[in-house]
Amino acid sequence: ACRKPASPMIAHPSSRRRLAWDLLGMALLTYDLLVIPFTEAFNPPPSDIMKTMAMIALGFWTLDILVSFLTGFAEKNYIVMEPRRIAMRYIRTWLVFDISIVSLDWFLLVDADSFSTAFRALRILRMLRLMRALKVMRVMQVIRDLIATEAMSIGFDIVKISVLLIVIIHLVACGFYAMGSVQVREAGRSTWIRTHLTEHESMLYRYATALHWSLGQFAGASVEVHPQNAHERIYAVLVSLAAIIAASSFISILTTSMTELRRISTDESREFWLLRRYLRDWGVSRSVAHRVHRYAEYAYQRQKKQVQTKDVFLLTLLSEPLHEELRNETLSCHVHVHPLFSNPSMHTRIFSKAICEVSLAKGDAMFLCGERARAFNLVTSNGMIRYHIGQIESPQQASHTEPAEPEFLREGAWICEAALWTHWLHMGDAFAVTESHIVSISADVFGKCLQAHFLLWGLIKIYAEHFVDALNDIAADHLTDLLHQVIDVEELLERSGLETCSEWVSSMKSGPTMSYPTWGPAVLKKFPCARIIKKAVKDLRFGLVPSHAG
Repeated sequence: ACRKPASPMIAHPSSRRRLAWDLLGMALLTYDLLVIPFTEAFNPPPSDIMKTMAMIALGFWTLDILVSFLTGFAEKNYIVMEPRRIAMRYIRTWLVFDISIVSLDWFLLVDADSFSTAFRALRILRMLRLMRALKVMRVMQVIRDLIATEAMSIGFDIVKISVLLIVIIHLVACGFYAMGSVQVREAGRSTWIRTHLTEHESMLYRYATALHWSLGQFAGASVEVHPQNAHERIYAVLVSLAAIIAASSFISILTTSMTELRRISTDESREFWLLRRYLRDWGVSRSVAHRVHRYAEYAYQRQKKQVQTKDVFLLTLLSEPLHEELRNETLSCHVHVHPLFSNPSMHTRIFSKAICEVSLAKGDAMFLCGERARAFNLVTSNGMIRYHIGQIESPQQASHTEPAEPEFLREGAWICEAALWTHWLHMGDAFAVTESHIVSISADVFGKCLQAHFLLWGLIKIYAEHFVDALNDIAADHLTDLLHQVIDVEELLERSGLETCSEWVSSMKSGPTMSYPTWGPAVLKKFPCARIIKKAVKDLRFGLVPSHAG
């Protein structure tokens, strides 16, 4: 949550534009980690590519100071987007460091032709830029949060630790060469560069030799290059000690990650093998076995891409109100496609207990003609439902037989709204064309939740009365479960006076006092729509398929 409304100029710390900026900064920081130690140790001749990259990096880090003033930050459970507080926090943390490093870079760029001892000391101070790596930790966490599957998360950890090890080996190689090159200027001083390299060796060979020595320290391999004085020997001892810790940690992390990947693959293979064996041992027909196996593969892949509630143990520790609020956050976005529930006065958290997600395999029946409707259903982005008036013999026939004028329901469509306002019998059949997910609002639980909220119950009652009136005006041969095709919901909201919360509140204050009858009978006692239901039920008792229900 944001403590104050965000200004258009202030970027959310987890926004896409901020993530893109951080990724560019991470790429430039990786370039600095590799190039700055190399240039300070080997002192290569300047090239156009290096000059261009230096200008790009300098321009980026200069602009980054301004961007830091325009980016919110997390504080406890809130995202602070207030410019004044953002500025104060940045001034207390990174501002002095960033200005110092950027000013030093601009000075070195302007005075690049100087080769004095002071100038070289200032160039060495550029290594402080590498402290910006501390900022990368937040970016790495954001990137990891975007990873969808456990296997990809493990792979990301392997890549991260591998890149870190490569950078460390590179830094050790540059330090080893820098130590030898500094001492080689002293006359008569024996160094590993004088012993193992000649003046005619190329820079690539020199770097490869130092890198080979550095890699040997971490891998425990024998290298023909050896320290030649006390300083180099001490450096080699310290590197060996660090290499023991780093190498053992790297091997442990890598082994654990590879074992986890192998476990995931083994578990998947074993589960599907058990499924195939179960279907075979119990003599399940080929058609049903194929549908079961197909949906199992789909559900398993979906579970890998999207973490399910039952898989998160910490969610069981949440309080009941907080759990309901979380449930409302995850499912209410699908409910808001209906104009009534998108009304500002309609707080979906009140009836969040009535909302649930239902999964359907290809060919599954969502409902059949003549069944009593018990829920209001909305199609989510992952699914397609085929609805048609009438009744068919089996789910398999729904996939191969073309009924007359079917209706295909995709994301944003809803079906059987009447179940919320009165007793209703389904007028047709609905089957899943593909593996689908729908959000269902239980009519019984919906009514009970609203009875506990007096004002909202009154708001819904006004709309329900107009809905049932409109339902009774529909000819029997035009009744359908897709009532939004024959009833204008927007018009009902306008007639109910529910365009704005203020209008509804004023109408509630001037309206009559309301009681708390049970939700379904309260509507049925007042409206004659129940007569249609009784006729439909009577037809069913004689074994007839009802031509209409409502």
